[in-house]
Amino acid sequence: MLGGVDGEGLTIETALLPRALRIGLGPDAQLVDWSRVNVWWSDERFLPGADPERNGVQAADAWNESLALSWDRVHPVAGADEIDTVDAAAADYRDELAAAAAAEDSLTGLPYVDLALLSLGPDTHVASLFPGRQDVLRHDEPVFAVTDSPKPPPERMTYSLGVVRRSAHVFFLVAGAEKAEAAAAAQRADLVVIPCRPSLIDLDAIKRTAQLITSTGRTGVVVLNAAPPTATTLLDDARTLAEATGLRVARAVLRERSAYRAAWPYGLGVIEHEPKGKAALEIAALQKHIFDDVMDCTPANVKA
Repeated sequence: MLGGVDGEGLTIETALLPRALRIGLGPDAQLVDWSRVNVWWSDERFLPGADPERNGVQAADAWNESLALSWDRVHPVAGADEIDTVDAAAADYRDELAAAAAAEDSLTGLPYVDLALLSLGPDTHVASLFPGRQDVLRHDEPVFAVTDSPKPPPERMTYSLGVVRRSAHVFFLVAGAEKAEAAAAAQRADLVVIPCRPSLIDLDAIKRTAQLITSTGRTGVVVLNAAPPTATTLLDDARTLAEATGLRVARAVLRERSAYRAAWPYGLGVIEHEPKGKAALEIAALQKHIFDDVMDCTPANVKA
């Protein structure tokens, strides 16, 4: 993970970090003050510290040295030659994260993270959270040990899914022929829901996804998300641009509400945090619209 001081941060899932860090070769990299960036890891293989299979080692090898990253801001996970067990490594990392959070006066017990940049495995796993396993549902610890990973090595440290969700932004990078099946999941889905902010940049970014959905004959729906509470004209224009992609646009709109920020520190959804609030009602309206109107899941059309 990458994170920054003064509440600025960037989180990068380390399996793809060697490729991701090559952004340092682009001109935009010079816009970042890399000396103020902290690096955290969303998962790590429990191997000796210098093992080339460790994410931290691969990241160090790939880093563009022309960028002035302060290596004392890099927070590696303790290796198998530095600490006795993977459980101890996870506990040590929790302590380090807690200390960083205290320095930021964070209410969550974790440092603030602006961006989580994650890869997607061929089986759709992220970090070291593998589908169909109970680890995906764990929320008792923000960081924990995995001792029986289906992908070698079996011992790893990983963030919980709840911690990843707390990042201000989450990006996925998917590359390689072996991941084509995971990337093509949209082609086999009954419905693809695309949340999109009502901005020109965001609406332009969904065009490629829209082309994939329409080319495969699947059903897709755009949900206007994080919309200003009173921007009617903006929403009308955004709806027109979204419809131009050829996808359906949901009638229900999710607006920018303080309830999301209030629920975030506790890892809760707005329905759990404030079930009768405006944000919760908007989520419920979206669910009803998708089930009843988009997917036609009315009782008369659903088999027992």
